[in-house]
Amino acid sequence: VACVYKCSNCYSVYNKGAGDTTNGIAAGTLFEQLPAPYCCTICEADKTSFKKIEKQYWVYKPFNSA
Repeated sequence: VACVYKCSNCYSVYNKGAGDTTNGIAAGTLFEQLPAPYCCTICEADKTSFKKIEKQYWVYKPFNSA
């Protein structure tokens, strides 16, 4: 199960796979590694406004696959 962090004010998402180029955060940076003064690029809410959201990945497998 992977996760992203969603701003509870504007619902923008921090995804470690993309990072945050606006704030100079490289792709692959974990949310926990973001600096304390990190803020949302959309509404400028602080880091504590983000909530962890788990993403479920579904794998499609046809019924007749061999």
